[in-house]
Amino acid sequence: MASPAAILQVFVNANTKVASAQLAAFDRQLSGVGKTSAATGVSMGKMTKGAAAAGAGIAAVGAVAIVAGKQLYDLGKQFDDAYDTIQVRTGATGRELKRLKADFRSVVQTVPDDFQSVGNAIGGLNQRLGATGKPLQTLSRQMLNLSRITETDLDANIKAVARAFVDFEVPAKRQSKTLDGLFRLYQRSGASVEELATSVQRFGSPLRTLGFSFEEAAAMFANFERAGVNTQTMVPGLKLAIGNLVKPTAEFSQKMAQLGIDAQKPGPALRQIMEQLGPGSNLTN
Repeated sequence: MASPAAILQVFVNANTKVASAQLAAFDRQLSGVGKTSAATGVSMGKMTKGAAAAGAGIAAVGAVAIVAGKQLYDLGKQFDDAYDTIQVRTGATGRELKRLKADFRSVVQTVPDDFQSVGNAIGGLNQRLGATGKPLQTLSRQMLNLSRITETDLDANIKAVARAFVDFEVPAKRQSKTLDGLFRLYQRSGASVEELATSVQRFGSPLRTLGFSFEEAAAMFANFERAGVNTQTMVPGLKLAIGNLVKPTAEFSQKMAQLGIDAQKPGPALRQIMEQLGPGSNLTN
């Protein structure tokens, strides 16, 4: 991993053309001063060639220092602001903050996002999931890329996905793959990652009681989207229906039996309903 000093050096080198343009403009200004001096009788020719050359050299070095110094100051301030964001969101200090800063530097070199966005990703995911090191770096890149290419809000995506992960107790080693699965569901159904994660978290408890995994629950809501079902308007009814499946009444059990469904084992029946709506069980594959 490149050091901060190396990153700064690359930044300065990349802006050499900018500095050269500034110097060219500065030289033109010097030429204008020379012409004005000649017209007023104060000839630049009175200066020795050596002195003139030395003056130009000093001026050039000075101009480069001003341009590069301003760029270095701006870059350093961006680092400081991003570090402040991470510290405020996580409350990290000492070694913990140092590790998060290292995670930030690793991510910021590999994504086209601004420093503030990367700081928000690092801080938000650590705050909500406690992730650090490589898992945090991977999730941060995924979240930044997801939010950028889908033109969705980074903080909203982090909040929804992290809540769903915590609710279903998705282990750290599976979080990256699970997030990829949510993105594929978005591609195939049109339901945003934030919407899918929010629905999975909202109905997490009864769905887990029915034996649904995170992936199966997400696929179910993706199928609802494909079938034109508005889960936002059907929340009360869906909660009641799932509740009846978890603790069926006698009347409900009888109706289910008439349909050939064992109300004591409702999970398979609900999966059959999903299959009728569309190929949901393999959407995450």
